[in-house]
Amino acid sequence: MRALNKWLATHLWAQALFMVAIGAGVILLLSPGRSPMEAVVRAAVGAVGALGVLFLARRRERRAAGGVSNEEYASLDDRLRHGEVPESADERADMGRLVQERLRATRHRRVALAFLALMFTAIVVLVGFTAGGLQTVVFAVFAAGFLGWMAWTATRQHRVLRKMAATLDVGPR
Repeated sequence: MRALNKWLATHLWAQALFMVAIGAGVILLLSPGRSPMEAVVRAAVGAVGALGVLFLARRRERRAAGGVSNEEYASLDDRLRHGEVPESADERADMGRLVQERLRATRHRRVALAFLALMFTAIVVLVGFTAGGLQTVVFAVFAAGFLGWMAWTATRQHRVLRKMAATLDVGPR
């Protein structure tokens, strides 16, 4: 699985194909009466937007890491995810800059999570006014599960970043 993740990190076109395939499948699952071509077009439009955001975020992180190549960035990202400290001084410096950038980018994570909680609460209330009780309960359970997963993931990733920053002896900007 690790090799697949690293390969996907270096090939954005493969991520785009996965996004379109999964998106079209979800659209067809939720709206079975739609034509498959319409579902693919809608998924492709969403994938273009998602890839644009991903591309900009990666470009900013690659620039912050010292202008590394796409393959070097994928390697640094993989090592960071698994808590592996690079051996060479150059890679350690690149990793340190990447960790600093990610710590800077996550400085407002609690505010963002609170905003998501408010947004999901408002949506659950609106679903309660417009739909039946079962739909409201199902969406509330989904919202609570999603927010719990987001909080757990953000905490875990921030802990890894702080640990790596301490290991590399770099602090947040």
